[in-house]
Amino acid sequence: MKRFILWSLSLVFLFSSCTNKTEVVEPLVATPVDNYIPMKVGNQWVYEAYRVDTETNEIVNQNICGCPQQFTTTIVGETILNGITYFEFESTGSDNDVCNTKLLRDNEGVLEDENGIPYFSATDFTSILHTHIEPGIANTASPMEYKMFDPNTPLTVTAGTFDVLEYRGTLEVLSTGEERSCSVYYANNVGQLRSTKVALSGNYIFYIDLVSYTIL
Repeated sequence: MKRFILWSLSLVFLFSSCTNKTEVVEPLVATPVDNYIPMKVGNQWVYEAYRVDTETNEIVNQNICGCPQQFTTTIVGETILNGITYFEFESTGSDNDVCNTKLLRDNEGVLEDENGIPYFSATDFTSILHTHIEPGIANTASPMEYKMFDPNTPLTVTAGTFDVLEYRGTLEVLSTGEERSCSVYYANNVGQLRSTKVALSGNYIFYIDLVSYTIL
Protein backbone atom coordinates (compact mmCIF):
# COMPACT_ATOMS: atom_id res chain seq x y z
CA MET A 1 0.00 0.00 0.00
CA LYS A 2 1.30 3.43 -0.90
CA ARG A 3 2.02 5.73 2.03
CA PHE A 4 0.97 9.35 1.98
CA ILE A 5 1.94 12.46 3.85
CA LEU A 6 -1.43 13.79 4.97
CA TRP A 7 -1.95 16.90 7.01
CA SER A 8 -4.87 17.53 9.33
CA LEU A 9 -8.22 18.31 7.74
CA SER A 10 -9.87 21.56 8.69
CA LEU A 11 -11.19 24.54 6.78
CA VAL A 12 -7.67 23.88 6.07
CA PHE A 13 -6.79 20.80 4.05
CA LEU A 14 -3.08 20.33 4.41
CA PHE A 15 -1.43 18.04 1.92
CA SER A 16 2.08 17.40 0.67
CA SER A 17 3.61 18.08 -2.72
CA CYS A 18 7.11 17.91 -4.16
CA THR A 19 8.85 21.22 -4.79
CA ASN A 20 12.37 22.51 -5.14
CA LYS A 21 13.95 24.47 -2.33
CA THR A 22 12.85 28.10 -2.31
CA GLU A 23 14.31 31.05 -0.46
CA VAL A 24 12.03 32.97 1.86
CA VAL A 25 10.74 36.25 0.40
CA GLU A 26 9.31 38.68 2.90
CA PRO A 27 6.35 40.74 1.67
CA LEU A 28 6.61 44.51 1.96
CA VAL A 29 3.26 44.84 3.71
CA ALA A 30 1.85 42.27 6.12
CA THR A 31 -1.89 42.10 6.74
CA PRO A 32 -3.91 40.53 9.56
CA VAL A 33 -4.90 36.86 9.52
CA ASP A 34 -8.56 37.83 9.16
CA ASN A 35 -7.83 39.29 5.71
CA TYR A 36 -6.66 35.89 4.49
CA ILE A 37 -9.08 33.77 6.54
CA PRO A 38 -12.21 35.94 6.70
CA MET A 39 -13.67 34.76 10.01
CA LYS A 40 -17.33 35.68 10.25
CA VAL A 41 -20.27 33.38 10.91
CA GLY A 42 -21.93 32.59 7.58
CA ASN A 43 -18.83 32.77 5.40
CA GLN A 44 -18.74 29.81 3.03
CA TRP A 45 -16.33 28.11 0.62
CA VAL A 46 -17.02 25.36 -1.95
CA TYR A 47 -14.13 23.02 -2.80
CA GLU A 48 -13.50 20.20 -5.24
CA ALA A 49 -10.96 17.39 -4.87
CA TYR A 50 -9.15 15.58 -7.67
CA ARG A 51 -5.92 13.78 -8.46
CA VAL A 52 -3.51 14.13 -11.36
CA ASP A 53 -1.35 11.33 -12.75
CA THR A 54 2.03 13.00 -13.24
CA GLU A 55 2.99 10.54 -15.99
CA THR A 56 -0.17 10.72 -18.13
CA ASN A 57 -1.67 14.06 -16.89
CA GLU A 58 -4.98 12.24 -16.43
CA ILE A 59 -7.32 14.09 -14.04
CA VAL A 60 -9.69 12.01 -11.89
CA ASN A 61 -12.29 13.26 -9.39
CA GLN A 62 -11.36 12.13 -5.89
CA ASN A 63 -13.13 11.70 -2.56
CA ILE A 64 -10.62 12.64 0.09
CA CYS A 65 -10.25 12.66 3.88
CA GLY A 66 -13.79 11.47 4.46
CA CYS A 67 -15.36 14.25 2.37
CA PRO A 68 -16.93 13.80 -1.08
CA GLN A 69 -15.38 15.07 -4.30
CA GLN A 70 -17.15 18.41 -3.86
CA PHE A 71 -17.91 19.79 -0.41
CA THR A 72 -18.77 23.06 1.31
CA THR A 73 -16.99 24.57 4.31
CA THR A 74 -19.05 27.05 6.36
CA ILE A 75 -18.39 29.04 9.53
CA VAL A 76 -21.44 27.91 11.48
CA GLY A 77 -20.85 29.63 14.81
CA GLU A 78 -18.50 30.49 17.65
CA THR A 79 -17.53 28.55 20.75
CA ILE A 80 -15.55 29.39 23.89
CA LEU A 81 -12.91 27.02 25.28
CA ASN A 82 -10.94 27.97 28.39
CA GLY A 83 -12.07 31.56 27.98
CA ILE A 84 -10.90 31.76 24.34
CA THR A 85 -13.32 32.30 21.43
CA TYR A 86 -12.96 30.06 18.37
CA PHE A 87 -14.84 30.02 15.08
CA GLU A 88 -16.52 26.73 14.15
CA PHE A 89 -15.70 25.55 10.61
CA GLU A 90 -17.90 22.73 9.31
CA SER A 91 -17.55 20.82 6.02
CA THR A 92 -20.53 19.07 4.41
CA GLY A 93 -21.29 17.16 1.20
CA SER A 94 -24.30 17.54 -1.08
CA ASP A 95 -26.39 15.47 1.34
CA ASN A 96 -25.49 17.93 4.15
CA ASP A 97 -23.76 15.18 6.11
CA VAL A 98 -20.89 16.67 8.13
CA CYS A 99 -17.55 15.22 7.00
CA ASN A 100 -15.21 17.46 8.99
CA THR A 101 -15.19 20.12 11.71
CA LYS A 102 -12.48 22.45 12.97
CA LEU A 103 -12.10 25.20 15.57
CA LEU A 104 -9.86 28.11 14.54
CA ARG A 105 -8.93 31.54 15.87
CA ASP A 106 -6.63 34.47 15.17
CA ASN A 107 -3.98 34.42 17.91
CA GLU A 108 -2.09 37.70 17.50
CA GLY A 109 -1.57 37.21 13.78
CA VAL A 110 -1.34 33.41 13.71
CA LEU A 111 -4.24 31.18 12.64
CA GLU A 112 -4.37 28.28 15.10
CA ASP A 113 -6.69 25.55 16.31
CA GLU A 114 -7.77 24.70 19.85
CA ASN A 115 -4.58 22.68 20.36
CA GLY A 116 -2.38 25.65 19.47
CA ILE A 117 -1.31 24.16 16.12
CA PRO A 118 -0.65 27.00 13.62
CA TYR A 119 -1.94 26.97 10.04
CA PHE A 120 -1.04 30.42 8.77
CA SER A 121 0.72 33.69 9.59
CA ALA A 122 0.47 36.91 7.60
CA THR A 123 3.50 38.45 9.31
CA ASP A 124 6.13 35.80 10.15
CA PHE A 125 8.08 34.65 7.09
CA THR A 126 11.24 33.54 8.90
CA SER A 127 10.30 31.30 11.84
CA ILE A 128 9.50 27.60 11.77
CA LEU A 129 5.87 27.82 12.91
CA HIS A 130 5.37 24.13 13.63
CA THR A 131 7.28 20.82 13.60
CA HIS A 132 5.45 17.54 13.20
CA ILE A 133 6.42 13.87 12.88
CA GLU A 134 4.04 12.18 10.45
CA PRO A 135 2.64 8.91 11.87
CA GLY A 136 3.91 5.82 10.10
CA ILE A 137 6.89 7.42 8.37
CA ALA A 138 9.09 8.43 11.31
CA ASN A 139 11.74 5.89 10.22
CA THR A 140 11.71 6.94 6.57
CA ALA A 141 11.51 10.74 6.69
CA SER A 142 12.63 13.65 8.84
CA PRO A 143 10.13 15.68 10.91
CA MET A 144 8.10 18.07 8.78
CA GLU A 145 8.79 21.76 9.38
CA TYR A 146 6.18 24.39 8.50
CA LYS A 147 6.94 27.96 7.40
CA MET A 148 5.28 30.80 5.51
CA PHE A 149 6.34 31.89 2.01
CA ASP A 150 5.31 34.62 -0.42
CA PRO A 151 5.43 33.04 -3.92
CA ASN A 152 4.89 36.44 -5.56
CA THR A 153 3.07 34.57 -8.37
CA PRO A 154 -0.72 34.56 -8.92
CA LEU A 155 -2.51 31.22 -8.57
CA THR A 156 -5.49 30.22 -10.72
CA VAL A 157 -8.28 27.89 -9.57
CA THR A 158 -11.93 27.57 -10.65
CA ALA A 159 -12.90 30.49 -8.40
CA GLY A 160 -10.47 32.84 -10.17
CA THR A 161 -6.87 34.08 -10.20
CA PHE A 162 -5.43 35.55 -7.00
CA ASP A 163 -2.18 36.61 -5.37
CA VAL A 164 -1.43 34.17 -2.56
CA LEU A 165 0.62 33.44 0.52
CA GLU A 166 1.82 29.87 1.02
CA TYR A 167 1.97 27.77 4.22
CA ARG A 168 4.49 25.03 3.43
CA GLY A 169 5.70 21.98 5.31
CA THR A 170 8.93 20.30 4.16
CA LEU A 171 10.66 17.06 5.05
CA GLU A 172 13.55 14.95 3.79
CA VAL A 173 13.18 11.38 2.55
CA LEU A 174 15.99 9.70 4.51
CA SER A 175 16.79 7.00 1.96
CA THR A 176 17.36 9.44 -0.91
CA GLY A 177 17.92 12.83 0.69
CA GLU A 178 15.09 14.18 -1.48
CA GLU A 179 13.16 17.16 -0.12
CA ARG A 180 9.36 17.04 -0.31
CA SER A 181 6.79 19.57 0.75
CA CYS A 182 3.07 20.14 1.17
CA SER A 183 1.44 23.50 0.62
CA VAL A 184 -1.72 25.40 1.42
CA TYR A 185 -2.34 28.66 -0.44
CA TYR A 186 -4.38 31.59 0.92
CA ALA A 187 -5.71 34.63 -0.97
CA ASN A 188 -6.41 38.02 0.58
CA ASN A 189 -10.13 38.58 1.30
CA VAL A 190 -10.91 35.08 -0.01
CA GLY A 191 -9.47 32.36 2.23
CA GLN A 192 -7.91 28.99 1.42
CA LEU A 193 -7.44 28.70 -2.34
CA ARG A 194 -5.69 25.37 -2.83
CA SER A 195 -4.02 22.54 -0.92
CA THR A 196 -1.94 19.71 -2.35
CA LYS A 197 -0.40 16.39 -1.36
CA VAL A 198 1.76 13.75 -3.02
CA ALA A 199 2.59 10.14 -2.17
CA LEU A 200 6.04 9.29 -0.89
CA SER A 201 5.87 6.70 -3.68
CA GLY A 202 3.60 6.68 -6.73
CA ASN A 203 2.66 9.06 -9.51
CA TYR A 204 -0.41 10.87 -8.15
CA ILE A 205 -0.68 14.44 -6.88
CA PHE A 206 -3.89 15.26 -5.01
CA TYR A 207 -5.51 18.70 -5.09
CA ILE A 208 -8.32 20.46 -3.26
CA ASP A 209 -9.26 23.68 -5.10
CA LEU A 210 -11.68 26.50 -4.38
CA VAL A 211 -14.71 26.52 -6.71
CA SER A 212 -16.71 29.45 -5.26
CA TYR A 213 -17.02 31.44 -2.04
CA THR A 214 -19.31 33.78 -0.16
CA ILE A 215 -17.73 36.34 2.21
CA LEU A 216 -20.17 38.37 4.30
